[in-house]
Amino acid sequence: MLRARAKRELPARVAAYAAAMGVTPAGVRITSARTRFGSCNARNSLCFSCYLMANAQPAIDYVIVHELAHIRHKNHSAAFWAEVAKVFPDYRTRRAMLFMPALEKETM
Repeated sequence: MLRARAKRELPARVAAYAAAMGVTPAGVRITSARTRFGSCNARNSLCFSCYLMANAQPAIDYVIVHELAHIRHKNHSAAFWAEVAKVFPDYRTRRAMLFMPALEKETM
């Protein structure tokens, strides 16, 4: 169920945010990774865990923008976080949502 939703929703959301940020990912893959919600490799291909979809939409969109920012900045430097903040000035709040207990997520 999460995998089907991820395949259905994430590519379009990635494309929309990529256009807004002026970056182009090499591709988008959905995985079953349990240790990270997303990644961007050296070739600018993005991977997202299907388990990301268990989060609230603001947190999902944060992960998308976070990984897209890695296309420009392959680190977590101040410039990287500034890139994320251009899209989501509230990125810290969105990021914190990823680590909320499941019951709190259900109320969002």
